[in-house]
Amino acid sequence: MFTNSDKYNDLPSDEEEITLIKHVKTNTSNLNVKVLGVVVKTISSIVKQVGISLINFSENAIKVSEISDNEYFTNLESLILQINPSNCVLAIPKDSLDYKRINHVISVCNLKTTFKFITNKEIDTLDGI
Repeated sequence: MFTNSDKYNDLPSDEEEITLIKHVKTNTSNLNVKVLGVVVKTISSIVKQVGISLINFSENAIKVSEISDNEYFTNLESLILQINPSNCVLAIPKDSLDYKRINHVISVCNLKTTFKFITNKEIDTLDGI
């Protein structure tokens, strides 16, 4: 679906993003749709900085936050269970240990996920994403 290539490799164009949002809004039986976006920056082997965005279609709201988490992403898991999003988009390097651990958390929470694989050098700061 993503055809536009640039610095972040496979980012969707504005038109594709609008198409995706329209698809999510029209293909759901209720309007209680929440899409969670997650990006991870490794501070140390134990401490992870997790950038989170939540798009809530029923409230027409976008909420953004940043949390510190441990190596097993227990805070992220707790957040997912509390929010109960319908879909999650992850921007994470595929070859990292974080990918395996977050993928496990996502599967335990039974959450539908879309991955957007990026390289480690592209995540210098969470501000630029």
